[in-house]
Amino acid sequence: MERNRIKVLIADDEEKVCTLIYKLVDWKDFDMEVVATVYNGIDALERIRDLAPDVVITDIRMPGYDGIELIAKAKEINDHLEFIIISGYRHFEYAQSAIKYGVSDYLLKPIKKEELTGTLEKIRLHCLNRADQLSTQEQLRLRLQDDTSKQREQLFLDFLLNPSKAVTTLGELN
Repeated sequence: MERNRIKVLIADDEEKVCTLIYKLVDWKDFDMEVVATVYNGIDALERIRDLAPDVVITDIRMPGYDGIELIAKAKEINDHLEFIIISGYRHFEYAQSAIKYGVSDYLLKPIKKEELTGTLEKIRLHCLNRADQLSTQEQLRLRLQDDTSKQREQLFLDFLLNPSKAVTTLGELN
């Protein structure tokens, strides 16, 4: 079964930074695709609603919503959304706020390819593990549903063939 590519949204108020991030990475190597590039927090939140990305790479300081506000609002839409913060600021308060929201990484500008690709690989593996867990949970749910249906069928047949045995079985189930 082929997996869907991991969808990435890039948000930074500097167009050249967005272009750099886009060109810095061979996205297919990470089974990812950039679905949108936006230049402010308001557009970023709108695209998050519309496009349902898996990963958002965002600047910490942008017009509209800053990176932290964007993360808080986006987590209300999708709690599993992964964030990478890109910032020119080394302030501890920003990093502390990012940690509070479960940000995957906090990278300082200028962006280093090795740091970004290392973070993307970590996120890729995390997304694959989560997809495998969801698939396993769905398989278990379907198996349980199938087993329950079979038990109901058997109980119904027992009732038709031997009503007193079916009543006894029902009593044991309760």
